[in-house]
Amino acid sequence: MLNRKMILFAGLLVLSGSGIAQATELGARSILFDNAANQRALAEQAQYRAYHQQLRLQRQQVAGLRAGAGTSKHG
Repeated sequence: MLNRKMILFAGLLVLSGSGIAQATELGARSILFDNAANQRALAEQAQYRAYHQQLRLQRQQVAGLRAGAGTSKHG
């Protein structure tokens, strides 16, 4: 009877150990995936900011040209 309990207990330990090992592997994969996703998001954010900065500069240039055209004296 004691041997059966020990075998059952050992089997449960092995099963729980494999579950922990699998969870650890999945956790590591998840961290790698999240890290890659964060890098992509940061790159997209930088591209978005650069695009909008370029638009702001173009608007300022156009506004400057309009302001200059309105104050120029022909005569």
